[in-house]
Amino acid sequence: MSDHQFQEREFEGSEGEPVDMADLMDMLMGGPQHLSGALGRQQIHELLNSLPRLNEEDLARLGHGNKDTTCPVCITPLPAIIAEEEMAQVMESPAHAFEEMGVTRLWIEDREEGKRGCGHLFCRRCISKWILGGHDSCPMCRRMLIPPSTDSGTASEPATVPPNAAEEAALQQLQHQMRTL
Repeated sequence: MSDHQFQEREFEGSEGEPVDMADLMDMLMGGPQHLSGALGRQQIHELLNSLPRLNEEDLARLGHGNKDTTCPVCITPLPAIIAEEEMAQVMESPAHAFEEMGVTRLWIEDREEGKRGCGHLFCRRCISKWILGGHDSCPMCRRMLIPPSTDSGTASEPATVPPNAAEEAALQQLQHQMRTL
C-alpha cells in the first residue's frame, strides 16, 4: 500500500466522528490536540487574566515569604521573582513581558463558585508557558484549572472527548490499520 493510499484512509474517534490524519498523529505524538481537553484561545486568555499577582506581603501571609520558597518549575526563589518584577516596573525596557513577571497562585476567585484551584505558587512566566501550551491542569498536582463545562459548549471552542478514550480509540484503529498493510 502506498503512502498516498494510507493518508486517504479515514479514522474515527471514540464517538464515531472522523479524525483527520494530522490530528491523529498529533494525538499519538503528544502534540497540539483538540480531542484531549486542550484549552482554546479564549479560555487561555481568560485563565491567564484571572490569575492573581502576588506581592511580598501575600507570600508572607501564605507562609512562603522565606528565601527558600521557589517556583517548582524554574527553581527561582519567589522573593527574587517579585524583586525582578518590581525592578522591571521602573525600567523602560524590562527583560520579559510584564504579563510574565511576578508570582501567582493557582487559586482563582469566582463570584458564583467562590475560590477554586489548588493553591500552588508559580512564577507567572512558567505558569504562562504551561497554560499557553494548552494545559488545563496544575503542573504539580494536575487539578483542573477550569471546571468541566456543563453546557453544550460554544461555537468558538472545540468539542472535547475524554483524553484516554479518544487516544485509546485512535491508537487501536491505527494499530488495526497498520496490521492490514
